[in-house]
This record gives sequence, structure tokens and C-alpha cells, in this order.
Amino acid sequence: MAFLGWTILGLVIAAGAVTLVSWVRVKQHRLRWYEVTLLVVGTLILVFTIEVFTGSLAELEPRAAVMALVFMGLPGLIVLGAGLGSVYRSIKRRGLATTPAVPTEAGA
Repeated sequence: MAFLGWTILGLVIAAGAVTLVSWVRVKQHRLRWYEVTLLVVGTLILVFTIEVFTGSLAELEPRAAVMALVFMGLPGLIVLGAGLGSVYRSIKRRGLATTPAVPTEAGA
């Protein structure tokens, strides 16, 4: 993958991280160590999968590229989904996921 591709991938990952952190701050939730670990490990696995996929295609090995997507990409998505699910469940458990953004008046 060329320099521009990695730069765009880095910007997408950074935008996702900023969005997640701002969403968590709006919900006034503190991330636990295992949630952060799952999110970081899942992201690293997916970035490594993209690197292996593009490298295999560059070497004209499409079968290896597809196998990398299946055997490395799916576990990466599962780990990332577990981290995001854990964050969402812990916020929902505290009752912060259903609170309105703007407080409403009881008499209005």
C-alpha cells in the first residue's frame, strides 16, 4: 500500500478514536483497562490484516490474500466488536445511553 493509502488509513483510525472518546465523554463514562485493550488489539489486528492482504495481492497471491482476510480479519472484527460492545453495555447499564441530550421540562 502506498504512502497515501497508509496516511488515509491512519486518518480514518484517528477520526474513529476521536469520535469514540468524545462519545464516551458525552456519556460521562470512564473506559476500563480491558475495554481499551480490546479496542487497541482489535485495531492492530485489522491494520495488520490490511497490510498482509495488500502485500499478498502485490505478490500475485490472491488465495493467500483471501485466507488472510478470513483467518485474521474475522478475529480482528470479533475482538473490536467485543471492545465496542463492552463499552456500549457498560454505558447502557449505567442508564446513560437513553438519557436525552437536552433536558426536558416536566411541565411543558
